[in-house]
Amino acid sequence: MWLRCVRRASRLLRQYPDKAMVYSEIDDVIPLGSGLYGSAGKARFFDLRRTRSFVYLSSYGTARNPRVELLPDTPKTLLFSFRGKRNCRVRSRLMNYDFRRDDVEVLDATNYNHWGAGRLNREDAQREYVETVARSHFALCPRGAGFGSIRLFEVMQMGVAPVLLADGYELPKGPNWSSFLLQVPEREYHRLPEILTAHLDESRERGRLARAAWEQHFAPGKAFNAMIDQLQAIRNERRMPQRLFMLLWPVIQLRADARLFASKTLEKIKSALRKSAKAGAAAT
Repeated sequence: MWLRCVRRASRLLRQYPDKAMVYSEIDDVIPLGSGLYGSAGKARFFDLRRTRSFVYLSSYGTARNPRVELLPDTPKTLLFSFRGKRNCRVRSRLMNYDFRRDDVEVLDATNYNHWGAGRLNREDAQREYVETVARSHFALCPRGAGFGSIRLFEVMQMGVAPVLLADGYELPKGPNWSSFLLQVPEREYHRLPEILTAHLDESRERGRLARAAWEQHFAPGKAFNAMIDQLQAIRNERRMPQRLFMLLWPVIQLRADARLFASKTLEKIKSALRKSAKAGAAAT
């Protein structure tokens, strides 16, 4: 089904390159078409203004967690929390690190599948996730397999202060993000207790502003019009005609594949070296 949708979209892009626009929630997609992407990355060198990030519309349909709602009266017993899949380096680091605090909860939920059946009971996992977020002064929103995460928008919807750990993620247009979102560099994950304790007195106000921003820009009644406005803005502002970009696409794809291969190879080498070091230490 997914492959058929991709092929159909590619045909439309080739047939109507200057008219067709894209909306995609695929984590690691390389943007052939101009449009909105759940995991749009920041421009690395020159911003062609072809893509923007946007809310995950599936969170109102196929990927909806029905328990996600505003729970303002829940007592705050956790400084911060995170439950999610171990599917990238920053998440693995969060899960492996011992924060040595009773008011911090970081759990591996790899067996839970938000978009389909998983090995964990779906309803129980969703309930526990919502209860944990509601009890938290701050909810961590690290990047996932892609730059973005549906979690950012769920946390905003719940009125909890979000903390972003996603260096390459381009925040969606619209909200005054700096008024409620705390951004922590991925490499400084171990400093989260220190950083967030310094902002503890602001957590409820940041949560309130996060909910207000969600209602104004991303709530179901606002999302469709916002999507059309954003797509129109991209068509007006993009700096390269789609026809020209598609001619350059094979080179762009080859470069991206080479970077991905190099990154995965380096990670495997590092993992092997760590295992070898542990084995050597155990032997001595």
